[in-house]
Amino acid sequence: MLKNYLHVTFRNITKNKGYSFIIIFGLALSLSLSLLITQMIYNFTRFDRFHENKDRIYRLVTTRTGENRAEDFATAPFPMASALTDSVPGIESSTVWSWGLSGNAIGRGKVFPFYTRFAGEDFFRLFSYKLKHGDPAVALQQPNSIVLTSEIAFLYFGEDNPVGEILQFGQWGDYTVTGVLEDTSRLKTHIDLRSMISLSTLPSLEKRGMLTPRSENWKNISSFVYVMLEPGVSPQRIEDGANRLAAERIQDQKFAYHFWLQPLTM
Repeated sequence: MLKNYLHVTFRNITKNKGYSFIIIFGLALSLSLSLLITQMIYNFTRFDRFHENKDRIYRLVTTRTGENRAEDFATAPFPMASALTDSVPGIESSTVWSWGLSGNAIGRGKVFPFYTRFAGEDFFRLFSYKLKHGDPAVALQQPNSIVLTSEIAFLYFGEDNPVGEILQFGQWGDYTVTGVLEDTSRLKTHIDLRSMISLSTLPSLEKRGMLTPRSENWKNISSFVYVMLEPGVSPQRIEDGANRLAAERIQDQKFAYHFWLQPLTM
């Protein structure tokens, strides 16, 4: 019976080659696209799932409305992190991840170009990135501290433990190495991990006129702000607090700002 079915099927395919090609090609294309989309969705939902407190971590994002358009940003005002933590109950910890410095740095007589980010003191409290060298509890505590990626650390210091070494960053000053990240190349994470400088360094650079002020600028929405909520706290409470702070502190005749929390993981 099966042999007869196969024989009839083959005869029909060869008899109507053009029509059969369209049907078979369409089916194969549909199946391929379905598998591709499924794989993409699966990969997307695997990002940042290695963080210990992933279910309580959120990114504060911004919707800015004005001039006949609304724009969404994955960033928020720099001072929002500390203001939220100080004035809105329910936040266990917060941190800022902001654009940093670039240029040539000198360490042990070697010169390489590289780019850094500014990271808050509690960065390693929120996120479960591991340090190969250094203490994550204090690595970003003091001004002019820098945590290196493993790749950058190897360029300057080889296999040695570089904690306590000095990197001379030209006009930006000298920085003490306080930590080295473990290899993160295989981690699925949305954060573009780079060598990071302690956030407490920023005010002095702003005071010297070396950077455009952002630490107290509520209309500069160029920084990534993350919060970790206390267990059982509703994100809505934090969103309400953020928008209340915005109404009090952002004076802008052109734009209105609305803030909401985006979960770290899907």
